[in-house]
Amino acid sequence: MANILKSQISELQENRIGTMHALGGLSSIPFNPRKGSLLSLEKVRAQAAIQVKGLVTGKNEIEFLVVNPETGFAALPEPSDGDIFFDIESDQFVGEGGIEYLFGYSFKDENGQVEYVAEWAFNREAEKASFEQFVDFITARREQYPDLHIYHFASYEPGALKRLMGRYATREEEIDNFLRGKVFVDLLSVVRNSLRASVESYSLKMLEPFFNFKRQVALHDANGMCQ
Repeated sequence: MANILKSQISELQENRIGTMHALGGLSSIPFNPRKGSLLSLEKVRAQAAIQVKGLVTGKNEIEFLVVNPETGFAALPEPSDGDIFFDIESDQFVGEGGIEYLFGYSFKDENGQVEYVAEWAFNREAEKASFEQFVDFITARREQYPDLHIYHFASYEPGALKRLMGRYATREEEIDNFLRGKVFVDLLSVVRNSLRASVESYSLKMLEPFFNFKRQVALHDANGMCQ
């Protein structure tokens, strides 16, 4: 099930709660945990309950959480015409340290039309060039749109940019400016603190059915296209 830790599983099992159905059927956690907080276990119990509900109804179940300042939806900045949606695809088994083989990003052009850029890299030279081109694109765009943000899902993208900065010893000042300016917005954190869904994982793939997204190419086939 989603968002449960191994330590929480062990503690639940020690208290004879051994399945998701058993956990989801509880109205509250009937014991005080040895480690962690009771609140964190209650969140796990609520997650189990909605997953069980989804299995019973056969539907995509969703619940919106109470809005708290600076978390969830409240953490989203004001939209900007300069906003960028960014995703990196990587292969960690290529060479030493893997390779970031695709920089994909979407933004509005000068006419307000959505544009998508895919920068492919199958060697170190191309990887460095893709990295530098993306950083230079953001730097120039921030001059036109100082309030822009870079939206990504989970922490991989900012971490990858920092690794590439270190690997090639380039664009250090620009990346530092992005981080200090809080340009990056992690949408996974927004989702986790905004809603509860009947999914085993809060990955984009598992959440796609909730916003009626349908892939034109299966993930397995898409991976083969880049070989």
